[in-house]
Amino acid sequence: MYQAHGDAGLLGKYGRYDAAFKLSVLERMWEEGLSYRQTAALFNIRNAGCLTG
Repeated sequence: MYQAHGDAGLLGKYGRYDAAFKLSVLERMWEEGLSYRQTAALFNIRNAGCLTG
């Protein structure tokens, strides 16, 4: 899971994401023009809504 998803692959089902991780995820989303859903799948984030708030 780590090779496929990095740090996010190691988090449990109800993992919490710190501000630095969220920022890095959002920056990649903006750079690549990805949707919230695509970004969540890329980082193995189960709830794409956590990226919007």
